[in-house]
Amino acid sequence: MFGYLRMFKQHTPKQLHKVYKNYYCGMCFAMQHNYGLLSRYLISYDLMIIGLLMKSHEEPECDHLHCFGEKDKKHQFRGEKWKRVAAVNILLTAGQLRDNIEDDNSLVAKLFFRIFAKQIKMARDSYPEVYSYITTGYDKMLSDEKAGKSVVEISSSFSTLMESVYKCVHFESDTRKDTLAYIKSVAGWLYFIDQLNDYEKDVKKGRLNPLVKTGVSGSDYIDLYFSELLGMMRHFYQGIRDASINLSLSSVEDRILQNLLLSTIPSMTEKVLNRSKPPELKHFRDGTVWSNV
Repeated sequence: MFGYLRMFKQHTPKQLHKVYKNYYCGMCFAMQHNYGLLSRYLISYDLMIIGLLMKSHEEPECDHLHCFGEKDKKHQFRGEKWKRVAAVNILLTAGQLRDNIEDDNSLVAKLFFRIFAKQIKMARDSYPEVYSYITTGYDKMLSDEKAGKSVVEISSSFSTLMESVYKCVHFESDTRKDTLAYIKSVAGWLYFIDQLNDYEKDVKKGRLNPLVKTGVSGSDYIDLYFSELLGMMRHFYQGIRDASINLSLSSVEDRILQNLLLSTIPSMTEKVLNRSKPPELKHFRDGTVWSNV
């Protein structure tokens, strides 16, 4: 998806950082074992929240998982729960690629869709209901964008999409309201911050973006319409605040989810508002560095 929900090492207790790293590696292993080596290139930081909310890792606080060896620890990532998480990652990426093709006939998106056609088909055939929710959801968002609806309205469509997908892949018959509130609030913010971050690029390429103002460049937009942006941010932050309050914090996964709400989201919002690039990602084999901030 978008790649904004990164956990910054300097803002994170060591134990939480280790568990987050194990979840990220678990997602990577699950994609490789269930959908082939190439699928690992589609891994998304943002989809980590699905695995965390489902508490899909059997040993989240184990020693760092490595790309080589420790086969006994990797066996769990072939299971049904992880397979579903990996499929959501692939199918949401496919939905975004399809959206880019519909939006501006993107040649890059067409190329990626062709390269990963096998992995997309495998995930679609395994979970047709998830695929249906995602394609229907992206069609609704594209329709909303073409109709000139606001960022808040379209973000609501994306939140509904993510809520439907989570309900579909979650094993439990009774999905907790606080869990759904979490995923909806984060999804709404993700859509908003991605539109804001892509403003300049979308203006140059003529892409649909509900924030774009006629004749206003990306460098001027934030300064000229800051009060309007502030109103939008208050809307999204209210949902994020409520989601944070309702987290039980009874598990290490809950504490990571809270860290993403109270640390990552404000930090990434500040970087986008200041027009600074998100920090460079670093992937070292020992898993000790995730960001250079």
